[in-house]
Amino acid sequence: MSTAEATADVNRTRWQLMDRGRMISEMTDLKAEKEQWMTLQRVQKEQIDLDLKMAYLNRIDRLDRLKELIENHESEWFEALYSDLGKSEMESYTSEITTALNEIAYMKDHLKSWMEKETQLNRKAIGKSEQSILRKPYGSVLIISPWNYPLQLTLVPLIGAVAAGNRCFVKPSEKSQAVSHLLNKTLSHYFEPEEIFVVEGEADTAQALLEMNWDHIFFTGSSEVGRNVYEAAARTLTPVTLELGGKNPCIVDGSLCTRETVRKIVWGKFLNAGQTCIAPDTVYVHASVKEQFTRLAVETIREFYSREPEKSKDYGRMIDEKHFDKIKSYLTQGDIVYGGSGRRETLFIEPTVMDNIETDAPLAKEEIFGPVLPVVSYESLHDLLEMLKRQDAPLVTYLFTDKSSHIDEVEQAIKTGTLMVGQVIFHGADPKIPFGGVGNSGMGRYHGRASYETFTYEKVLYHQKKDYANKMIFPPYKSGALNTLRKVRKWFG
Repeated sequence: MSTAEATADVNRTRWQLMDRGRMISEMTDLKAEKEQWMTLQRVQKEQIDLDLKMAYLNRIDRLDRLKELIENHESEWFEALYSDLGKSEMESYTSEITTALNEIAYMKDHLKSWMEKETQLNRKAIGKSEQSILRKPYGSVLIISPWNYPLQLTLVPLIGAVAAGNRCFVKPSEKSQAVSHLLNKTLSHYFEPEEIFVVEGEADTAQALLEMNWDHIFFTGSSEVGRNVYEAAARTLTPVTLELGGKNPCIVDGSLCTRETVRKIVWGKFLNAGQTCIAPDTVYVHASVKEQFTRLAVETIREFYSREPEKSKDYGRMIDEKHFDKIKSYLTQGDIVYGGSGRRETLFIEPTVMDNIETDAPLAKEEIFGPVLPVVSYESLHDLLEMLKRQDAPLVTYLFTDKSSHIDEVEQAIKTGTLMVGQVIFHGADPKIPFGGVGNSGMGRYHGRASYETFTYEKVLYHQKKDYANKMIFPPYKSGALNTLRKVRKWFG
């Protein structure tokens, strides 16, 4: 089928929608839906090369439309994020909206230079050649986003994919329904389905999408589901980026257990009610300052959220009852120092500090992803690092110390996506810093230049300008040719 025919097919059906790009809500036959997705996917793939002469301007235009989508509907994003996660407007703006807008601004500032062809002229023993490297968009990209930061973790990879020149399918999480519906509504309004298309649905919908032949898959979520995505991508040899999670250790030595350190850790832990993939998971505090740390942590929680955090407008909620039950189950696996209360009907769990964690308990092994802060003491940094080395590589490791030797020791010992010293979480919102994990915490990087490289492939253009030794390199080989080539190679370095 030609591009024109495929486009006509899409235009004839146009998914029988009142709003452009919205999925047919009445359809219950997933197989029929998938056939329509495949028709649109084919159009997306074939239209990648249609705008090459105007590629830069078209990409900037799409970035501008994404910016308008965010700014023009700010109050609606606030309402949706509060509905799904109980997020305050301040938290929604700083951790969701601002991150996406900063990403767009950074992309627009640097996109032109990133799109330029890199060319080198080489003189070698066989002749003179010109090599160029061009970064080309993959084509039709599938982005599967999670529920914990449903706006930011959908839009930031989408911004990178669009800046790189791709067309996209977006599958937001079914758990964050309010944001998912609003993403569908706004993206369908600002973009044609041939540019960006949103698919809402449950796990079977995601599975059906993964069975299609994508040019790239970008997934953010749990390690368990990430493995399934990786297996699906392997069947079609599709490149994949996995942004996963893990138990991010936070080490506080005896030199920097200050009120400011504790404020940073408590803020990072209980942001979004602990439902953050780069939150400090467990704090390892030197035994000499453990009591001080715990006291400061309790004081800081009260300072941030009052003695009645359920009434605080700045404290969020669990995403659903299933997640509430999982987090509540952790509270029996050690001693509660502070907090521990909850209300299932409102999905509220109090900011909680715990001690004496059972070594083999799920709380000690699983990514917590909730408002529970285990505090574990250590005597020897070397012994602590030996223990942490036996765990899966985390997405990020946090370290609070004023000793450069400790920084060097942790950097050398721990395999981690990021080592952050003296601060928490900020790196995840900076478009200048590549973001991603390693091993069980993910593969691939994004944000800024890393996003542009993730969503493009390198295409090499090799042009032989002049030959010096063609007659010598073809058989039958003449006597003395090898010595001649040796001399020529040395002359060219």
